[in-house]
Amino acid sequence: MQAREMKWRNNPARGTLITVGFDGSENNDWTAIRAETKDGLSFTPRYGPDRRPTIWSPDQWGGEIPRHEVNVAVAEIFDRWKVKRMYCDPQYWNTEIGEWSVEHGEEIVVEWATNRVAQMHAALERFRMDLKNGRITHDGCPITVQHMANAHKVAAR
Repeated sequence: MQAREMKWRNNPARGTLITVGFDGSENNDWTAIRAETKDGLSFTPRYGPDRRPTIWSPDQWGGEIPRHEVNVAVAEIFDRWKVKRMYCDPQYWNTEIGEWSVEHGEEIVVEWATNRVAQMHAALERFRMDLKNGRITHDGCPITVQHMANAHKVAAR
């Protein structure tokens, strides 16, 4: 099924209140940072002088996620927006998450493991309902659109 093309919108203005989600990997999966505004705009933050997306494929970085790039992106996110909370999947990134927590506050940067079936089910159900009821919009990030188009429901084991 082909994902519908849409224009990739600019990131929200500097100082906008956001919540951030981080899902990291070491070398066998993509790593991404996504964010959401209070009014429900889900977006891919862009960083660096060339405003690259905060989505990294290990294949594009010699087989491993570039931790330095991720750290630069996180620093820019906290510098650019008002981050209310950053939820981080800790697998393989415990040290960096700990450093971000020390830098930005342990009440703001929190570990949130995605390998917990009950909690992920509840979070996905909320996401599904918010989508259904138009409470979430997105920025049109083509990488995210492609990944979302590949998502599907499967029975839990």
